[in-house]
Amino acid sequence: MDSVTHIVLGACVGEVLMDKKAGRKAMLWGALAQSVPDIDFLNGAWMPLTKELMAHRGITHSFLFTFLSSLFLALVASRLHKKGCNQHVKMGFIFSH
Repeated sequence: MDSVTHIVLGACVGEVLMDKKAGRKAMLWGALAQSVPDIDFLNGAWMPLTKELMAHRGITHSFLFTFLSSLFLALVASRLHKKGCNQHVKMGFIFSH
């Protein structure tokens, strides 16, 4: 998938999982979460094309990275948006009060 597709899909998932009170914040967090695994494109500037293509699906596309990055993003989002939503984000899942 290209970057635009990743961002749009993440924004749609964020919109579906969060309630209407979250609004555009949900779309922003969804887009960010969906784009994080492709951070490995930064390595491409220092690698030849053949090695870059082999390394693209490395650690950033693993289950471990997904789990750790979702925990980190959930922690940051819950601290930034404590007052704004009726929901708490814990361990990558969304729980309503």
